[in-house]
Amino acid sequence: MRTVVGALILGLGLLLFLDHPSRAAGRARTGSLRVSTVDSEGAQIEAPITVKRRKKTVEEGAGSLTVNLSPGIYRVAFGNVTGYTITDPTTGVRSARIRAGKATEVVATYAAVGAALIYHGVATHSWSSFVTPGSGQADAIRAEVDAYEAAAGRTVAWVEFGHEWENDGRAFPTRVAASIRNRGATPLIFLNLRSVDLGPDPVYPLAKIISGKYDSDLAAWADEARNFGSELIVIWGWEMNGDWAPWNGYYNGGEKEGPKRFKEAYRHIIELMKRRGATNIRWGFHINFPEYPSEPWNAFENYYPGDDVIDCTGVSIYGAQAPTEPSLPSFVSNMDAAYARLMRMVPGKPVFVFELATTPTHSGGDQVAWAEEALAGILTGRWPAVRGFAWWNDYWENDSDPANDTEMRVEAVPELASAFKAWLSSGQLGDRPPVLSFPAQTTTPPRPARTAPSRSGSLGAPCRRES
Repeated sequence: MRTVVGALILGLGLLLFLDHPSRAAGRARTGSLRVSTVDSEGAQIEAPITVKRRKKTVEEGAGSLTVNLSPGIYRVAFGNVTGYTITDPTTGVRSARIRAGKATEVVATYAAVGAALIYHGVATHSWSSFVTPGSGQADAIRAEVDAYEAAAGRTVAWVEFGHEWENDGRAFPTRVAASIRNRGATPLIFLNLRSVDLGPDPVYPLAKIISGKYDSDLAAWADEARNFGSELIVIWGWEMNGDWAPWNGYYNGGEKEGPKRFKEAYRHIIELMKRRGATNIRWGFHINFPEYPSEPWNAFENYYPGDDVIDCTGVSIYGAQAPTEPSLPSFVSNMDAAYARLMRMVPGKPVFVFELATTPTHSGGDQVAWAEEALAGILTGRWPAVRGFAWWNDYWENDSDPANDTEMRVEAVPELASAFKAWLSSGQLGDRPPVLSFPAQTTTPPRPARTAPSRSGSLGAPCRRES
């Protein structure tokens, strides 16, 4: 069964609001309460159950019990079970008013320790206002996520989009974020301080961020993010170890100083926003793998700003991004290598695959097989600290020949949709919201040049380019 991971607190209590005696004068109302405890597959588990009224125990049991109740206020508490942790204490009902002849059922779900749920999100074609103007971006993303969810057979826990300061202005993107929240998902915002798509940025170099030039704008953004109220995932400087990124070290002080400046700039942004009280933001460190260029100075470890400011780490791993590419790099091989290094760098942080996707290739690269191999590895625990993944559900033209178009949308490829439906039906997959606070579970050559539209929608590779 699907479960939603809540606070991992054993002994969590539940208040049941029943008809108060003063409202029941002259009419003796009764009700019944059925309480049960189950595992993540729905099988009964013998967890302690206590029902109290006014601090007095009314009924005790384990696994399942039924209590006849007179009007009043009751509390149901669930106890510890060795080897399990409570994940959703009130599936279906959080509070209820019992009326005569009616029954209320409360189910507490327990998950085996070490079987933390995995979540899934999506990024769509209109992720950036470079693709879809800001005035229509919220509606476009909404329609595209609807199409993806219908094809994949599962709702997403988060939706990724970019806030482009150059196009959108510097105010917090409330309209798009609220549209995502309204569908029950968490907004994941790429905070894009950039005026160019590729190469050095004359407006937002790291030195200017560090100097405080944009502090007033960042403070205002933080205030609006705080006032947004609900949880946000925010990533600045994604894929910094790719030489297409304006925040790559090469363009910001060179091989020796550039990665240091990145760390300092990211810390500056996060610490400023925390001082403004934007504690509802979960901050991600988002690398590309493999590195471009693959040189020691550009290793992602050199860019990491520190455990005290980062909540989770994540990676982009792509197969082919144009059908004309000669090969389809293995997701699993790249993820094995990236994961091992992430675990050495930060063994206590949850890991997310913030971007993965591929298009089929003319040389026989099998899109569906690639996706199934990736989903199988993620959902069967090959990388135990991985807590979520997001498919980059996009398409674009590469040249005048439609046969060379990139097509990665699940809804556009029936075989891919069938694969997603099969794998996303896993009981290991959680729905909403994504939980970033899990302690991580532990267990003991350059690409060819191409002219695909970049993630900003202009020319260049969408996630990496030739060095």
